[in-house]
Parts: sequence; structure tokens; C-alpha cells
Amino acid sequence: MNSKLENMANLIANYGVSAIVVVLFVWDWVTNKKKITESLEEMKVSNSNTAKSLELLQKSMENQEQTLAEIKNNIEKR
Repeated sequence: MNSKLENMANLIANYGVSAIVVVLFVWDWVTNKKKITESLEEMKVSNSNTAKSLELLQKSMENQEQTLAEIKNNIEKR
């Protein structure tokens, strides 16, 4: 009975630190994965907003070009 207890104590002493390191590594990996997923979701929203802004800018530039063309035509007609 004493040898079984000694074997258990030896196993814990020999592999306990390794087990703790593995558990900490897995915990850190899970935590970082959640943070990365959240960051990617925020980037997705940001990219969508940027795309909408660029579309509005494109429309604005097209409207300005059209307005300038109309002004140019009006000046040339005079």
C-alpha cells in the first residue's frame, strides 16, 4: 500500500508540472481564440462600413462630374 502511495507521489512530482503547463497552454489558446474571433468580427463590421463609405464617395464624385459637365455645357452654349 505504501509503494502505491509513493508511486502516486512520484507521478505527481514528475508529471505535475508538465500537466500544469499543458493546462495553462490550452487555457491560453482558448482565451486567445475567443479574442481573435471577436477581433475578426469587429474587422468585418469595419470593412463593411468602409465599403459603404467608398460607395457613397464614388456616387458623390459621379454627381460632381455630372454637375461640372452640365455647367461646362451651359457655358459653351452661351
